[in-house]
Amino acid sequence: MLKKFALILFVTIFTGCSMRPGYYAEDLQIQKMAEPAEAKTSEAETVPQTALVPLGSDVSPGLRQLPVGEKLVFSIRWLGLEAGRTTVTIKEIVKINGRDCYHIQAFTRTTYILDLLFRIRDYHDTYVDTEGFYSHRFVKRASEGELSYDETNDFDYVQNKAFYTNKRKNESKVTDLPGKVQDIVSVSYWFRSQDVKVGDSVKAYLHSDEKNYDVTISVLNKEEFKADGKDQVPVMVIEPKLQRGNKPYKKGRGKIWVTDDAERLPLFAEAHVIIAGTLNIVLLSKENIYANK
Repeated sequence: MLKKFALILFVTIFTGCSMRPGYYAEDLQIQKMAEPAEAKTSEAETVPQTALVPLGSDVSPGLRQLPVGEKLVFSIRWLGLEAGRTTVTIKEIVKINGRDCYHIQAFTRTTYILDLLFRIRDYHDTYVDTEGFYSHRFVKRASEGELSYDETNDFDYVQNKAFYTNKRKNESKVTDLPGKVQDIVSVSYWFRSQDVKVGDSVKAYLHSDEKNYDVTISVLNKEEFKADGKDQVPVMVIEPKLQRGNKPYKKGRGKIWVTDDAERLPLFAEAHVIIAGTLNIVLLSKENIYANK
């Protein structure tokens, strides 16, 4: 379940759920604008969320550089309980294929109670081009229940090929690429580099599990987000969607609330994932945050 959510989270911290924001009232709430008194609808109607800033508002600039040393810790909540935590760290800048790359590591683990049911210890390492914010290499080292993984994808943009190796099974595979791609971790950092406004949709290619997807991240509206006992923070509400060929990815849907500034920090995500059900993601802590423009 957490494995499936990771795809949505970092596309999706970046993918979704049916729980309403504010479900964990002791931790946070999202302040929405009240509807005008005269607005009335039938039960069958839906009312679009009123944005705090109208369509066509000023562009929100993204990061031009990623802050090396940044560390974000997220709580993954399922059925009202903390199921696990994900820690994402921008560790360093290294050379991959002759290019300077940010080495970003995401570590996900289940809580001690969930360990009794299904123990997860997942390391996902991505190497992101410092200029173009696309992935050069993606490494998965994981233990999920009785299964273990040690896999690497190297992306060759001269040949437009992905070279996959599985050390556990001594397997290799070559897949065609449609162009420069993102992986399930790099895609959120790529979005943080985009200049967007309400109503915009940005698109990229995502490569995951030896398959290519089209990912679209839409900026739905702006709201006010309030962590318990803290000041309200302007946020953008974004919705990621995946598609493979002409077929939409239907295993999950959701929305993410990110700060409306150059840092674009994901503060909260709500997700509905097939089999796992409803999941929420809450940013617990952040370190070494700064906006490079």
